[in-house]
Amino acid sequence: MTGHKNTFEKFATVEAHGSSPLYETLSLSIADDEEILALTGEVPADQPAPNLLFAAVQYLLFERPDEVLADYFPNTSELSKLPREGAYEAFRNFCLSHRDDIISLLQSRRVQTNVISRSSILLPVFEYLSRRCNRIPLGVVEIGPSAGLNLLFDKYGYQYGRYGKYGDPKSPVQLSCEVRGDEEPPLPKELPLLGKRLGIDLNTLDVRNEDDVRWLRALIWPEHEERRNLIEGAVSVARESPPELIEGNALTDLENVCSEVPENEQLCIFNTHVLYQFTVEQQEEFAELFGEIGQSRDLFWANCEWHGDEPEVRFVEYVDGTKSIDVLALYDSHGRWIEWC
Repeated sequence: MTGHKNTFEKFATVEAHGSSPLYETLSLSIADDEEILALTGEVPADQPAPNLLFAAVQYLLFERPDEVLADYFPNTSELSKLPREGAYEAFRNFCLSHRDDIISLLQSRRVQTNVISRSSILLPVFEYLSRRCNRIPLGVVEIGPSAGLNLLFDKYGYQYGRYGKYGDPKSPVQLSCEVRGDEEPPLPKELPLLGKRLGIDLNTLDVRNEDDVRWLRALIWPEHEERRNLIEGAVSVARESPPELIEGNALTDLENVCSEVPENEQLCIFNTHVLYQFTVEQQEEFAELFGEIGQSRDLFWANCEWHGDEPEVRFVEYVDGTKSIDVLALYDSHGRWIEWC
């Protein structure tokens, strides 16, 4: 399991460091534990092993708050300020005691984090798209929406520093985003008009299903209380207006999904931090698919992913079959800031 050993070492030093002291500690120990590394061999090749393993453990802990390990998790116990020494022993014992349950989750679930704060990036992006098509209704399709909570970006409230407040001030989801740079992002006096909104995912999550909501909670790192609160607020919004989600493979089913967007709406496809789960060949096939769709109708694609050293919103447009590409913004992957280009 040399590959996963390196994966956990990198996860500890690059991702968890400074963000989750608990996961950093656990990951460094997992990297040297052959028995736990063997357990992660059940993780599908297209899934990030640390995220999936930790989510599976949290998912089980939620219904086992009396376990010793729960004392080390801020979201399951008031005793979580215990020194981290001893945390790995408790984690290891829990994994071995509940091995079958963990394997079942590793094989059946996926890393499908809904980062609600990324909606702070989507609001100006969709305002830009709305202006670009003279404010005809936008027919929105999200790739990899998980529970579809970011499809509801127009139902949240926003604060963009000196540029003021936007969206719904009474929404249970209130987001704050710093605006960097000299360019003012396109922020809406009136929200973009949305028509059809759809999501396609290999494994959709239903906010009306308690097991699915528990999995959403399990994907949030233990110390991230603000993100937990945002998920709870977004779930309450989604239960009032459940997004239409389709279970399928974007590489084979996207064209059919897009055909459900009426011709009198501007087709807008977007994704946020999904393509890392695609192989290089799949990403190339995915990009070619847009060309095929773009020959039959105009489309906008907001591709919000890591491009090089930092995330960018890359805007791909097909008008009358002609393709153009532009970079709209740089942004923080958790929506904490945006710099419009």
